[in-house]
Amino acid sequence: MKILHKLPPNYKEIQTHFPWADFDKGVVFTYGDTCYCEKDLPLDLYVHEEVHSKQQTNPEEWWAKYITDPEFRLSQEMEAYQAQWSFIKRKVRDRSLQHRVRTRIARILSGKLYGGIITFNQAYKALRK
Repeated sequence: MKILHKLPPNYKEIQTHFPWADFDKGVVFTYGDTCYCEKDLPLDLYVHEEVHSKQQTNPEEWWAKYITDPEFRLSQEMEAYQAQWSFIKRKVRDRSLQHRVRTRIARILSGKLYGGIITFNQAYKALRK
């Protein structure tokens, strides 16, 4: 996966539907085999974005469905966050730190960034897998 420090090609469309998904505030986007981010990615987030890259056999179609279909968006994010969480669990042995990271991920997944597609408790429990 390539990493570029510039806006993705579909940024204006994303902003139309998700105005809080702000590149300048650190939100990361993957379009096909390229990750677009303001600065370098931590390894766990790289794992997350790599899942999105693999999901996008046709990035234009994937993004169209991602933007309009909350269930699809949830399925795609859940797969990516579960891969990210698995990576974290392998690398971080401190259970207190694991809990804090899991909580942070669940807050992000259940927040406005993804349109409130899942509750915090659902997201936290789903990361168990």
